[in-house]
Amino acid sequence: MASRIPSWMLLVPLVFAGFTLSSAEPPSSSGPSVTVNNDASNPLFVAPAAPFAREPFFIRVDKTNVGLDVDLTVPPDKIFVIESIYVEGLIASTLERSRVVLRIRPPGEEAINAPTIQYLPIALERAGQPQTIAGGSVVRAVASVTTRLYAGPSHELLLEVPQAAADFVQAVIVISGYLVPAGAPTLAP
Repeated sequence: MASRIPSWMLLVPLVFAGFTLSSAEPPSSSGPSVTVNNDASNPLFVAPAAPFAREPFFIRVDKTNVGLDVDLTVPPDKIFVIESIYVEGLIASTLERSRVVLRIRPPGEEAINAPTIQYLPIALERAGQPQTIAGGSVVRAVASVTTRLYAGPSHELLLEVPQAAADFVQAVIVISGYLVPAGAPTLAP
């Protein structure tokens, strides 16, 4: 004959388990107690939990003309975060080094050297043997720069490259980084 266990006996282990869990002491903290003061007079700003979307972006510019033209206009709803610039070009063989200049011009600014323009000279170093092109002696030169520049919405990028020989310019510039929405709360990596 099978014996039945009274139903109240099934509750006894649950009651003891609940009592044991509720009377347990919380674990002690091994670190110091920290209080964050975030009042209206001294607010603490934090980034949102969801990161903003980064869109990898690069531009390659083949410069074969003399003059300073707009090589890229940043989309009106984006910020272009420039992280690296690579330049390969020709310079006069009489030079040990030359430079390429990147200008970031805000919208509405017409001047080339206005104080509102970001100006980055990039030093080119010789990396080859002289050769004759377009009636002049030139040499290959290169530069690679790691940076952090911000080109805002509708800003223009202008690249000025050296004249290698009489009316002859040749350079390839690759600018890479990423685009973020113009309303992004932070641009930190």
